[in-house]
Formats: sequence, structure tokens, C-alpha cells
Amino acid sequence: MEKEKLHKILLSYHNDAISVDDAWKAYQNVIQMCRGDEFVMIFYLYTICKMDSKKRLIWRQELAEKGIELTPGQLDQYVRIINLALEHEMKDSDGL
Repeated sequence: MEKEKLHKILLSYHNDAISVDDAWKAYQNVIQMCRGDEFVMIFYLYTICKMDSKKRLIWRQELAEKGIELTPGQLDQYVRIINLALEHEMKDSDGL
């Protein structure tokens, strides 16, 4: 996926999309994690995408305790980025 396409996708869901550079950096980091062939990490990323709103709130609070402050909208965008990157990697690996 290209940088601008990622940003357009985020803008289509969120009026206050995170910066294109931050979104791209996050996307590239997830791609690299997936290519590291660490099943535990890939599974963790997948479970993040499947969290319901209650679990996301708990996770957001845990992140805040570690000094990572995100608004609900920012958290949603990062989860969407993770999801897009996982989908991209699944297509590249022929669905493995």
C-alpha cells in the first residue's frame, strides 16, 4: 500500500486522522513485525483487531499507564492500521 492511500483510507473513517507520517510509520512497523515470522506477535496483533469496545478501553488505559496517551479516535486509527497491514501481509503470503 502507498503512503497516500493509507492516509485517504484513514480520512474516510476519521475526520481527525493522525498525521500521514505517523500512520505510515505505524503501518511499516506492523509490516516488519509480520515479516519477522514471529507467530506470537502476529497473533497478538490479530487479537488487538478483534477487541470489542470494552477491551479497547482497558487496553487504552494500560497504554496510558505506560505513558502512551491516545484518544479513542487515535486508538481506533492505529487498530485500523494494524488491520490493514495484516490484510496486506496475508495477501502477499497467499493467505498463509
